[in-house]
Amino acid sequence: MDILGEKLNSLEGRIDVDIVDKDDFSELFKSCYLIIIRSQREEKLRAAANFIANLLLKTDDPAKSSYTELDHLVRCLDTLSIGAIGVLGACLRVGSTAPMSKRETFQFEQLRTEFEDLEPSLVMSLLSELRSMNLVAIQEPGIRTADYGNYLIELTPIGRRFIERFIQGRF
Repeated sequence: MDILGEKLNSLEGRIDVDIVDKDDFSELFKSCYLIIIRSQREEKLRAAANFIANLLLKTDDPAKSSYTELDHLVRCLDTLSIGAIGVLGACLRVGSTAPMSKRETFQFEQLRTEFEDLEPSLVMSLLSELRSMNLVAIQEPGIRTADYGNYLIELTPIGRRFIERFIQGRF
């Protein structure tokens, strides 16, 4: 509740309190509440608070996500492992350092430098978890190099929104 209170205070003037009386709010609030009950990880707790805060934004706020997107991404948050959330954040960092023409696409070996303590097959497994929700795309090369090095990874637009708006809370 403290995390949610902080977020709502930072959004002062952008909140529509009448949304609380709507069925959409009730349903998504319950989904977020279940995440809060089941997790002690700050990443998930902050993200759940960010989902509730986003849902409370005024209808005309440009950062407000649709109910359909929020519903989907809340389920993603509930399902994703902490490792997968960490890999998604690393995809954002690695992708942002790429040249403009390849801003969202990079090779697996570039991502691996962020996780030198993990074996490549675990990092690829975490990426596959993200791919199953279309948060990243993975392109297998025609000729493979060792440890997935030349696989292409792409952060999808919904993956970018998920990490920026809900994990990082920038909206």
